Amino acid sequence: MTTFTIDAENNITAFSTPDHAEAVVGAGAQPFTSQQQLAELAAAWPAERLLAIWNSFAGVAGFGADLKPVQKFTDRKTAIKRISTGRQTGPVWLSKRNYQVRVPPECRLLLIGRG
Repeated sequence: MTTFTIDAENNITAFSTPDHAEAVVGAGAQPFTSQQQLAELAAAWPAERLLAIWNSFAGVAGFGADLKPVQKFTDRKTAIKRISTGRQTGPVWLSKRNYQVRVPPECRLLLIGRG
């Protein structure tokens, strides 16, 4: 199962296994494997952080060009759903195939597969 982590700078990284995520979790990143777990983490975050996460990859060519940046979300649940859905449409979802993909830095998303 793909394990995602998010760090203090809102970088989201996908790992093909939980074992691969251990080093960044040990460095302070927070792991999650589902939309529900992301929602549990985000419960303590300010709304501004959710906006920053979404807007960091929305509108980025080659990743989320069809996703539009926003100024605010209707509610926290909508923000989590959109972030989770947006995460799945980009290169990060290739992690199931164990690819390593370089993503433009402006989208703040990395993919780490089996190396």
